[in-house]
Amino acid sequence: MGHPHRVGLANNALADLTYRNMELIGPPVYGEDAIEFCREIQRNLGLEPMENPIPEVYTRLTTPQQYEDDTRSLLPSWQKNFTSDDYVDYTWHAPTVRLFTGRPMLSSPKPGYEYPNWAYLAMGGRPELIDPGMFLASKTIAATALDLLTKPEELAKCKAEFEERTGGGVGGRRGLRPCCPPTSSRQSICAGRNTSTPFAARSGGFPLPTRLLVSRSGNCQQTCPAGSDCPFRVGQSPLREIPPSKR
Repeated sequence: MGHPHRVGLANNALADLTYRNMELIGPPVYGEDAIEFCREIQRNLGLEPMENPIPEVYTRLTTPQQYEDDTRSLLPSWQKNFTSDDYVDYTWHAPTVRLFTGRPMLSSPKPGYEYPNWAYLAMGGRPELIDPGMFLASKTIAATALDLLTKPEELAKCKAEFEERTGGGVGGRRGLRPCCPPTSSRQSICAGRNTSTPFAARSGGFPLPTRLLVSRSGNCQQTCPAGSDCPFRVGQSPLREIPPSKR
């Protein structure tokens, strides 16, 4: 069953509170056992083991503002929103924040080098490489929940922003209705992080005839079955077809 395909609603107050808690907890720290396991992978691949095989990006925090800038630098100028996921619908029902954490990859020994997939999978089975990022996430979530329960002023700021952005809360005058009704035949697309080419993610086993459409404001990024009655096509948001050469 498809999801409503509407863009997410930001809540900067909640994002800022979450990031402040991340700063209090601190970035992931990988011990010598984690570092040595990474070096052993490099040795097995015939590479000179590095003093620090884990890239620096996995041991520092990124502010919401910097993450926004970095993500937008990968998108074409007309695109206002990024990827498709069910979580975005939650943002129209309550103040929502999305926390990103993860597990490290190996530093490349030279430009253009790609590790075999087994190397990344092997790292995924090691607690010393997984736990630092997961513990950061769990502690951040717990600390943020405690703040919302014990600091009424923080909760009030999150709720006030939600009310303002929606124009009165759930169903408010500024609320964005779903782009398309959920159907089992819906196809959604997302722009790849390293290219402006959209990739279709088909639901079900059969490809459908589609027209690839995007609103001039960049708010609707999905393929609708040809001939379907998309409310964004016929109503609020004028759409233009993307020429095949641009897909």
